[in-house]
Amino acid sequence: MNTYMVARTLKDQPRFFVGVVARCFVALLLLVGMFRGLHAEDSTAADLLIRAREAATREEHGTAKQLLDKAIDQPNCPNDAYYWRGRSLFCLGQVVKAVADFDEYVKKNKASESRQWERGIAMYYAGQYQRGADQFELYQTYHDNDVENSVWRFLCVAKAKDVKTAQKNLLPIRDDRRIPMMKIYDLYRGKATPDDVLDAAEQGADPTRIAGQRFYAQLYVGLYYEATGKPKAAAPLLKAAAESHRTTRSVNRYMWSVADVHYRQLQAATKAESPAKTSVMDAAAKKFIADHERTIRPLELKSNLAWWNANTTGRDADFAAKEEAQNRLDKALGNSRAFARVEQLKRAEISDPILRRQISLLFLMYQEKQVDQAILQRMTSKANAIEKHFNLFRANVNGDEKTDSQVRKILASSTDSAERRATWEASKQVGAAVEQDLRELVLLRNDGARSLKYKDFHDMSLSLNEQTQEEVLALFDELDELTREPFLTVKKEIDERLATMYDISVASLRPWHYHDPFFQEPPNVYETDLNAVFAKTDILRVCRDFYSGIGLPIDDVLERSDLYEKPGKSPHAFCTDIDREGDVRVLANVVPNEYWITTMMHELGHAVYSSKFIPRDVPYVLRSDAHILTTEGVAMMFERFPGSASWLETMAVKVDDPAAYDATARRMRRNKLLIFSRWCQVMFRFEVAMYQDPSQDLNTLWWDLVEKYQGLHRPEGRNAADYASKIHVVSAPAYYHNYMMGELFACQLHEAIVREVLRRNDPAEATYQDNPRVGAFLKKKVFGPGRTLHWNEMTRRATGKKLNASAFASEFRSDAK
Repeated sequence: MNTYMVARTLKDQPRFFVGVVARCFVALLLLVGMFRGLHAEDSTAADLLIRAREAATREEHGTAKQLLDKAIDQPNCPNDAYYWRGRSLFCLGQVVKAVADFDEYVKKNKASESRQWERGIAMYYAGQYQRGADQFELYQTYHDNDVENSVWRFLCVAKAKDVKTAQKNLLPIRDDRRIPMMKIYDLYRGKATPDDVLDAAEQGADPTRIAGQRFYAQLYVGLYYEATGKPKAAAPLLKAAAESHRTTRSVNRYMWSVADVHYRQLQAATKAESPAKTSVMDAAAKKFIADHERTIRPLELKSNLAWWNANTTGRDADFAAKEEAQNRLDKALGNSRAFARVEQLKRAEISDPILRRQISLLFLMYQEKQVDQAILQRMTSKANAIEKHFNLFRANVNGDEKTDSQVRKILASSTDSAERRATWEASKQVGAAVEQDLRELVLLRNDGARSLKYKDFHDMSLSLNEQTQEEVLALFDELDELTREPFLTVKKEIDERLATMYDISVASLRPWHYHDPFFQEPPNVYETDLNAVFAKTDILRVCRDFYSGIGLPIDDVLERSDLYEKPGKSPHAFCTDIDREGDVRVLANVVPNEYWITTMMHELGHAVYSSKFIPRDVPYVLRSDAHILTTEGVAMMFERFPGSASWLETMAVKVDDPAAYDATARRMRRNKLLIFSRWCQVMFRFEVAMYQDPSQDLNTLWWDLVEKYQGLHRPEGRNAADYASKIHVVSAPAYYHNYMMGELFACQLHEAIVREVLRRNDPAEATYQDNPRVGAFLKKKVFGPGRTLHWNEMTRRATGKKLNASAFASEFRSDAK
């Protein structure tokens, strides 16, 4: 065994043996030096190396370095000199130079690379986190039962990625018998507390051994606290590890040097923590943001315009331009150098909260695109192709092509079950056309997400939008309990009326009997036909007058918008903010009925919650809605008002029987809340399961969820890709739960406006027309902050409470009375 191997194995021995072995080792080296002295050609370098090792053993690292400098300048210097100088340089705190020497040693002794744990630690302190992680992973192939190796890789990955990723990829350790190593391992994998580790370190009767155990507990608990964002808890432990164990014989001296270097860096950082240091980090953040805007903002503008052109024309050339623009934007955001900069800034001490918020959001934006560019481009191409299918699709009903509005009209009015079935089935034909591409797109999305260490695409999407699957699932479980019985009561009433309407039994009802292709809207089964009220109504004039009356005019939005059906155009409705400078547009396909007046009130609700009314002094990065759920909530809050006869009359829409209209509208409102909440259960749970296992029978999964949460009977013998006929599964993945959370926000915000602006206590009856104080409230409390606040903090400031279901529940309960 060569002398390096003897020294290297010291770390793997019980720590109280180290001092004795080291002294014997020095004696051995002296003997080796005497024998080497017989060889004139290398005696000078060898002698310097031996004297340097002896100085290092006495922890005289300055002397050791000087001797090793001379040795390395001599001819025929042993390669080990770089290894030993690397150790001394590290102990002196010269970590970058230490890495260089360790690298040189490995270059000259490639076979030794797997044993270089000291090199990995030096890389950590030099900020070379990914290289350090790779080194510790390699060391695992040499020694796979060392908790310290697993912990140091955790620390490197936590810096290179994040703590969640580090914990998911913790190197497995079976049984490191050194106390308290396995308890330290449990701490890092989330199965023990810091106190558990500190308590375990006190086991035994030998004071010397206990002192060593205490050192490792203090060091690794301190490092854990630091990695998990608790520097105040870390500091006293790291200080104790460095200052209380300078002479503890049962501590590996190099590991004590690690603690010493760490604490000295900590002290230096603390001394440097001053307004000047903070201003430097703030300036760095400002520069990154300015660079981002200069680079990304033009690409976002081109992408938004290309999206608009493609969806309003349906032309092949426009879809090709849309795909090219998205690829350019993805490539820019995928820049690994820019991501490394924003990741570093995210970990830095930035004093300005607005700068800090921008950096936090930009980190998420860039992280999403740290996926292989080929995968991103294939994802864009697939999504583009599917979206184009939807835009060009027209339901073929017995040889007659129907637009989306015509399909909805048949389903809303026909009493012929055969016609209804043929129309419903035709509306689902797009699912078969896109099914294969959608499955491939799901796999691509998962590949991208897993390359960033997320479970799957759905998990990543929620994380990037400052949510978690766990919190959303908990909310949906609560809503399931809250809505199940009221929904079943409502559906029983609806089923009985539909059965009468079609002259069939309740048991014969199938999905095509429910007016909406997905049963996400309530059927109109009551005496008053709400659509009749709008047959001759100028829907755009009503919307224009309403928003102007509350101090949020939208005339310029309507002028820029594309509002009526035409070939090739998307059959759906969207609102988009093109430039965050006020160029806001709506894509719609307006026809005079109840569906489209509520849809336009909804889309224009998005329009007013945009850069149109977010102040220009809000930075570009933050000049948008606080979250997708909050903009959906504002849109949903406004779409309720066409359900009020008194509101319609103030908007100059004639209602022949206001009392009957209001009674029907109240029932429709109650039904809508309940029916929509159950539909959202299907969408959310389907997407979670689809991304978890795309290979399963997705159509069976779809209908199982539809039957469970919506109470519909699946069509007998049908095996078609009905799930793929819902455009949101393609174009707005992992999004739909935000509609439901938006409904909660809408109810909560409406309640606050009624209480604080209207000074009333009847949310179910209140409307806002001709009250500019409503617009002023929204601009101040909701629109004005933009994205400077986390969505739940904005909710609390605007409504007095964090997001909850109480206002939502009170609405459908009061409507039922």
